Amino acid sequence: MGQEHEHEHEHEHGHGRVHTHNKKRLLIVFCITIAVFFSEIFFGFFVSKSLSLTSDGIHMLSHIFVFGCVYYSLGDPRAEARAAIATGVVLMVMSLFILCCALYRLREFQEVQFVWMLTVAGTGLLANLAQIYMGKVRKIGPKVI
Repeated sequence: MGQEHEHEHEHEHGHGRVHTHNKKRLLIVFCITIAVFFSEIFFGFFVSKSLSLTSDGIHMLSHIFVFGCVYYSLGDPRAEARAAIATGVVLMVMSLFILCCALYRLREFQEVQFVWMLTVAGTGLLANLAQIYMGKVRKIGPKVI
């Protein structure tokens, strides 16, 4: 009737319910990523002096960028493609920054505080597992929820 289309794909046309639900989940994952980013940058750079933890925090910044792009382009294939290209550029810039930090560390040795590093890294691992769980799309019958 009013819900007929000329194209073939699988999604529900129940007034945007699927897209709204996915956006809510994506927003939760986005917030978790922001929290992990700030904790890894702060504890990696200032507290534990761990370049690996700091670089993982920088890596989380790329996730924040991606989630933000996907959140605003959900369902628009062209916007998603532009976001993918922009993400590649951002990752290259971040890699150069991490390389510069590593070269600096070769000249100026800093002792790593392993207890802080492992604690924050473990918290980041738990956050990543939560993100994986939240990012799943569950199918029950013909509807995607």
